[in-house]
Amino acid sequence: MAKLAGLLQDRGEHDGKQLLHRGKTEELFSIEGTLDQGPANALKYGDPRYKMGFHYAPVRASEDAGTVWLPFMKGYVGNNFVLAPNGMTAIRISNAWPAPDEAADAVQEPTSMIETMNKLRPFNE
Repeated sequence: MAKLAGLLQDRGEHDGKQLLHRGKTEELFSIEGTLDQGPANALKYGDPRYKMGFHYAPVRASEDAGTVWLPFMKGYVGNNFVLAPNGMTAIRISNAWPAPDEAADAVQEPTSMIETMNKLRPFNE
């Protein structure tokens, strides 16, 4: 998973060779053409979006910053894979089934991972 993340962060290039379509990998980091998933799927900072097998989480890097959209993949019960604009990637592998009722939303929600990456290396720098 980490190698795939690096390949996506490098826009499909590895060792000077373009392995994945550059335009499509660049498109992955844009919300253009995404579908709004609506308030039923709301995350901490707003409604997520979706395209090309990725969900997009809105986040505010700081109080005065605009919204940044991070592509993420989510799997069964809390497995998440998040790509950040600062080149970082967060991967959570979970064995949280059945999740206690009070934790059910937290294991699906990628926001805590996103906030941690932003604290380590702010998105707006």
